[in-house]
Parts: sequence; C-alpha cells; structure tokens
Amino acid sequence: MNTKRIIIFDGNCNLCNHAVKYIIKKDINKKFTYLSNQNNEAKKLLEGFNLIQPSKSSIVFIENNQAFLKSTAVLKITKHLSGAIKLVSLFIIIPRIFRDPLYHLVSKYRHLLYRKSPNCDINTPN
Repeated sequence: MNTKRIIIFDGNCNLCNHAVKYIIKKDINKKFTYLSNQNNEAKKLLEGFNLIQPSKSSIVFIENNQAFLKSTAVLKITKHLSGAIKLVSLFIIIPRIFRDPLYHLVSKYRHLLYRKSPNCDINTPN
C-alpha cells in the first residue's frame, strides 16, 4: 500500500463519515487513501506509530511517514484539497494549544451531533 497520504478515521462516527465523503469529493487528484480505524491495516499502521488509543477520538493523517493528530491532521489534509477549503490550512499558524481544545469539544460531542453509525459507510479495504 502507498503510505504517502493516509487518513485514518472513526468509521462508526457519522460526522467522520460525512467529513471523509467531503474530502473524497474535494480530493480531485486522488491523493489520499482512507482507512477506518476499525480496519486491520489501519490498526497495524497506528501500532507502528504507537497510536493505539488516540485513534478512537482523533483523526490521524499520515504523510511522508509522519503521523499527525487532531487539528493538525485536519489542517494538513485541507492543504491538499481543491477549492476555498484549502484556505483553512492557513490556521496551522495558530499554536496547537489553542486549536486542539476546539477539536476536543467537537470530538466529545460528535456522536450527539451526528448519531453513531453501526458500521462505516465509506468503502475502505478490509
């Protein structure tokens, strides 16, 4: 598998599923590989980065053999998308200590905002 740019997300989270569908739509050059964190291949990748626990509440973005979490992952992903959403990546200049609390707030209430899905509706390997 090409490990250049991989997005690992919670396949049981409808917010995550909607976000990934949006990314797929904006990923016109097909730069990303998508894996739900329930996927065996994703679990192996996460173990390789010692990221077993964060995967449940955090999106993980792997690029050039580096793993990024939470708001940093989101901002690094938007950098590669088409359209105005790409401008969101400029918020990377804001220190993580200010960005991640907002990410944690959304993560904490994501299942209330978007009902939990019994399974991932994004086609990923495995």
